[in-house]
Amino acid sequence: MAVKFYLDARANKQGEYPIRASFSIKNQKLATSIGISVASEVWNNGTIRSKKYTNSKGITGPEINSTIRKIENHFAQYELELERRPSAEELKAELKIALGNTQEEADQPQPKGRNIFDDLNDFIQEQCIACQWAYATLQVWKTFTHHLEAFGKKIKYEDFNEDGINKFVRHLRVTRELEEKTVQKQFNNLKWFLNWAIRKGYCKEEHINKYRPKFKVLAKPVIFLTKEELLTLYTYQIPLNGTKVKLTDMNGLEYEKTVQEAGALSKT
Repeated sequence: MAVKFYLDARANKQGEYPIRASFSIKNQKLATSIGISVASEVWNNGTIRSKKYTNSKGITGPEINSTIRKIENHFAQYELELERRPSAEELKAELKIALGNTQEEADQPQPKGRNIFDDLNDFIQEQCIACQWAYATLQVWKTFTHHLEAFGKKIKYEDFNEDGINKFVRHLRVTRELEEKTVQKQFNNLKWFLNWAIRKGYCKEEHINKYRPKFKVLAKPVIFLTKEELLTLYTYQIPLNGTKVKLTDMNGLEYEKTVQEAGALSKT
């Protein structure tokens, strides 16, 4: 995890302890306060355990927990997108953004037009908080973003009609040379994102819900027996009920099982 939370060893005048965050991102470290103090008795491993708690500044336990989660999710996404070692000042600036204490974004002029990748970034950040994504899940969506960019850096929502979706799936299969199971997962990610965009009113193209691609993926693995295994199965004598037998699963691990309904097994 990119950030860990703990209480300062010294209490303030109200007898509360400042919550501190320790960052370690690409070998850059930073330890600083997040600007919130709490009573030590309600603190439990990076979270406030009492929903009824309110600190001296009127901030409730759920609000404090929400702030901590926002910082965690913000820096998980930040670390995922970072391709170099950040400076300590950059980490401080990112913390201000995570806490909403900066006017930097408000002072900047709004872009004249958003593109699909701006919305995809918003989708990832929103779902990361709502679904409490792990770092591995963020990696999955980073990969999806790369596939979408490789398909077309100037694509628009209206490009994802039936023909466009076909081209995207073909791009994954032929150009990216992905396995069929992976192609299916990337298509499902596209569907999830586009449906989110439809609900937000960004996307008017709804072919994604009508399109039914066929993926050559087996729902369950098929296990083929050798000739010797088939003969063993054919000549096997079913033990009596209550007999404990040792079996081996498909991964080669042994386990013990008690025979039940031996008569029924003998008839099959």
